Amino acid sequence: MWICMGKRQHLSLVCLLLALSAEVSWSRGFFELQLLSEYQTVVTTKRPCTYGTAVTGVLGGNTFHFKAAKSGAGRSGDPPGKLVIPFQFSWQRAFTLIVEVWDWNNGTHNSNDEELLIERSIFKGMMTPGEERQKVVHPGSSAAMEYTVQVLCEEHYYSSQCNKVCRPRDDYFGHYNCDHLGNIRCLEGWSGPTCDIAICKPGCSLQHGTCTKPGECKCKYGWQGLLCDQCLPYPGCVHGTCSVPWHCECEKNWGGWLCDKAEHACMSNPCANGGTCHEVPSGFQCHCPAGWSGPTCAKGEQ
Repeated sequence: MWICMGKRQHLSLVCLLLALSAEVSWSRGFFELQLLSEYQTVVTTKRPCTYGTAVTGVLGGNTFHFKAAKSGAGRSGDPPGKLVIPFQFSWQRAFTLIVEVWDWNNGTHNSNDEELLIERSIFKGMMTPGEERQKVVHPGSSAAMEYTVQVLCEEHYYSSQCNKVCRPRDDYFGHYNCDHLGNIRCLEGWSGPTCDIAICKPGCSLQHGTCTKPGECKCKYGWQGLLCDQCLPYPGCVHGTCSVPWHCECEKNWGGWLCDKAEHACMSNPCANGGTCHEVPSGFQCHCPAGWSGPTCAKGEQ
């Protein structure tokens, strides 16, 4: 089978010929499928078939079934009675289809000689791409034909005109599949209009964490922790914390640039049993009365 094809296929019209029974002289023949550019009220076979043309190889004898034929498959794995016309533009629904059966003898030189035409079927219709098939019965005076017509969008093309494109991908530019309507559906762990934004680890700080792969939580400069919710204090900060990176906010009773200087350490009266408190750089020091010892004069002496 010969099929007219373009560089890129947007959709295809499939004509599946079911059976043919003809009473003609002993010879062989072939089918020609012509798809005109638009619906015609008055059909002429002289106009060019701008939608496309498909022709089978030479088939059989006077009576044959396609299941026994050896040639003419439209695509790899298709039955020999299947003709496919691919084309590169949006589907307009209305069309005129012409199916012709031609005689072919060993001495035939001009396949367009009208004397070799066995039968011609003209079908005018409107179809929407999908699984639906339209059955056509042509009784004919020389040959009876029965075939079905179906319009299918090519792979990755969708909508009633086959002009919506959606190609699944999983790379730098996006991570998604396509639903039956051609809408993008993000793969697990991805979000955004083109599914190129990774979904970070649950709980990861939206302000201070980020990720390039699903489930990650990478901290921005100045932040730490599993969820990037802890700031990094100023290096060398001893008795302090931070609410913003590189600060050293001193704990109670501590001061200095690095929070390493004791302040007001004796205000809490840490010395017990009459001990006297004295502030020192490291905090406080207790001077214990007789009979007591320890950092806070809490240890009795025997």
